[in-house]
Amino acid sequence: MMLRLPPTIGVVLEASQLTLRGPLGELHVDLRQHDRRGACFVRLETGEDGAQALTLGTSHPKPTMVLHALRALLRQYVTGLTQGFLCTLELVGVGYKVLHHGDRLEVKVGFSHPIEVRLPSDVHVLLPKPTLVCVFGVDPKRVAQLAADLQALKWPDAYKGKGFRRKDLPLRLKEGKKK
Repeated sequence: MMLRLPPTIGVVLEASQLTLRGPLGELHVDLRQHDRRGACFVRLETGEDGAQALTLGTSHPKPTMVLHALRALLRQYVTGLTQGFLCTLELVGVGYKVLHHGDRLEVKVGFSHPIEVRLPSDVHVLLPKPTLVCVFGVDPKRVAQLAADLQALKWPDAYKGKGFRRKDLPLRLKEGKKK
């Protein structure tokens, strides 16, 4: 299997460590972590026109699930380095708001005290409004994990929907009591 890389992505392959550099950052992938049996191999090829491509292969006669999962992961990383990943959370509720203070967020969601959340260095948080949180980064796992951590502070209520809502996921509310 071949994974063609855009010209904006630079690749360095040393032993089992793959380093991808793009306009938005740099990612390191330990290939041994994804292929514990050592059945897959990755080879870096450069074409005549200077375009780089990663060739993924296996020593087994049939491609394994690990090979397909590794190719999908590398595609996600290439997408993240060229475009990035964005997850938008909306905070619904009276008096609920989020404040940005350097490397931490101060979240006020109806408790007796504000909650502080430390931000990782490779994920950026934008606050267009005090009730709208945009999480941006090159690694989709890190972006989704930070969004899930924020959502765990105040999960959306089943009846009114108060709390952190993901903009890309629909929220189905329960029907209230009828008279």
